[in-house]
Amino acid sequence: MDGALPSPTGRDGFAVVNNNANGNKIDSFLERTIAYKADFDPSTGQVDSTMEITLHNTAPTTGFPDYVIDNLIGLPAGSNRTLLSVYSPLELTGVTIDGEFAEASIQTEAGWNVYSLFLVIPSESESTIAFTFSGTIDADEYSLVVRPQPLPQPDQYVIDVSGADVSYEGQITRRTVL
Repeated sequence: MDGALPSPTGRDGFAVVNNNANGNKIDSFLERTIAYKADFDPSTGQVDSTMEITLHNTAPTTGFPDYVIDNLIGLPAGSNRTLLSVYSPLELTGVTIDGEFAEASIQTEAGWNVYSLFLVIPSESESTIAFTFSGTIDADEYSLVVRPQPLPQPDQYVIDVSGADVSYEGQITRRTVL
């Protein structure tokens, strides 16, 4: 009921969290699409997955008060600087921003790995962040838990899993099982 992440033991899962790093109210202009593709080997429990997060900043550069679309860090008006964090039980094997290698900080919270990075999305533009993960889940069947972040603009999800029937928890816009 509180939206907390359950224990990651024996299952795959993720949560994507943005934190405003602008000192403004630009959050309502951010749209997110999250595409998650996982390959599961039921004989070993091995999971290899890719997550692509597209952040689309629809903020204009004018037409709103400074406290909404300007910022305290010297970026052009309408820029969205965000701290993006991805929670996963799997190990991070790589991350790119718009196809360029990037580094993420690594922490843990409530048994989950947390991979975070800062990025700036200029006014009326978008950026795609791709994470690759690998690991083993200790289960006879694949289970996926998804915890959405409450945001002004609801996320759009595309979930593709190969190698197993899928049970999942969470609110998913579209799910495809291959």
